[in-house]
Amino acid sequence: MEEEINTIQMSKPLMDLMKLRGKKISIDLINGKNYTGILESFDVYMNIVLKDCKITDNQGTKDYGIVFLRASYGVLNI
Repeated sequence: MEEEINTIQMSKPLMDLMKLRGKKISIDLINGKNYTGILESFDVYMNIVLKDCKITDNQGTKDYGIVFLRASYGVLNI
C-alpha cells in the first residue's frame, strides 16, 4: 500500500502543481463558476486551497479569503 501512495505522490500532475504553489491560478468548476487565486496547498487527490480568491459567475465577481476546492468539481487552467 505504501508503494502505491509514493507512486501517486510522484505523478506528473502533482509535480506540476508543486511548481505552481504560491502562484496565481484559475479553476473552472462544473457549475460554471471560475475561481482565481494563489495556490496555497493541495493533496494527493488534487483537492486545492486557494488564498486571496475571487469567484466569478454570471452574477459578477466576489472576493474571498481562503477557499477549499474539491478536485472532482473543477478543471485547472494554467
